[in-house]
Amino acid sequence: MRENELIRLVHKMEEHYGSLSNTPESSMLLRQAREWVSNLPKEQSREAAVYGIFDYREAQRLLDGGIPKAHIARKTHVSLKFLNGEIKGKRLNDELWNERKASYYWQQRLMMERELR
Repeated sequence: MRENELIRLVHKMEEHYGSLSNTPESSMLLRQAREWVSNLPKEQSREAAVYGIFDYREAQRLLDGGIPKAHIARKTHVSLKFLNGEIKGKRLNDELWNERKASYYWQQRLMMERELR
């Protein structure tokens, strides 16, 4: 199985169950995806499979916009630990995120106040 086939499996699970987290353990699609990841060569970690499908440009764009890291992790389908590891490993840059995160929360608060009126 190639990476693009794994991506197709993930998309099928998302279409059928709404998200990967809703996919039951008994799903044949989930079993196939796990089997593919478990059969990676030893020099590749399980997270290496994520590198093929993780959208670094999208993650960086969201970081630059000051979006909370937990939201970015959910939107890009990785764990917060993985996202922080990519930042710590300098594959992503969170300098603008640190500057803009306060404005994001302020905008969210203003939007909520408008909706309450």
